[in-house]
Amino acid sequence: MSKEVHATLLLLRRGPLAVKWDSAALGQTDPPLNRGVAPQERAALDALAEYRPHRVLASDLKRARTTAERLAVKVGASFAVRRDLREQRFGSWQGRPWSEIVASEQKAAITFLNDFCRSTPPRGESLTAVARRVNKAILAEVRRHQRKVVCYVGHAGPIRCLIAHALGLPLEQVQRMQLDPFGLSVIRYQGDASVLALLNHPTGGDRPGGLPG
Repeated sequence: MSKEVHATLLLLRRGPLAVKWDSAALGQTDPPLNRGVAPQERAALDALAEYRPHRVLASDLKRARTTAERLAVKVGASFAVRRDLREQRFGSWQGRPWSEIVASEQKAAITFLNDFCRSTPPRGESLTAVARRVNKAILAEVRRHQRKVVCYVGHAGPIRCLIAHALGLPLEQVQRMQLDPFGLSVIRYQGDASVLALLNHPTGGDRPGGLPG
């Protein structure tokens, strides 16, 4: 991070999905947000609006994009949808229950789960690759919007990668970060340093839970 960068980055995980996705390799599968999520989403938008974001960014997957677009309209911020801000690509595993993947492709699944940072699912990408593309995209935006508030509405994997990069943590530690639907984290870039000011704050009116990435 360049010494002249001073900005605030809001990181909002997308809202809750249907229960069936909790135990699946969701990846870039694109289900809509769960039914009845509107009150939680409104609460999340109200909480984010207090930060007055100047720029709103979103993954192009609709479970993130829809909320981000509503936020941009609400606060009058510039808005961009970016494919490179998607969740990790799980290839042929996408959308399938983890139990089914482990049962049918045990060796590959165990290899991946034991080294989730560098191992790549069939026709997918590693978490290291996710970190590379997401950090590059977000940090370029932060540099372009000096002393402004930038908001990314997206997914657990990219958000964990961004937090790890800001704190200088190895990617092997990211699964220790709990990130709930509509959970807000905040990074403040202060010259050549960065501070994690908030982690997984419940903006949707719910207390933090245990939903997986």
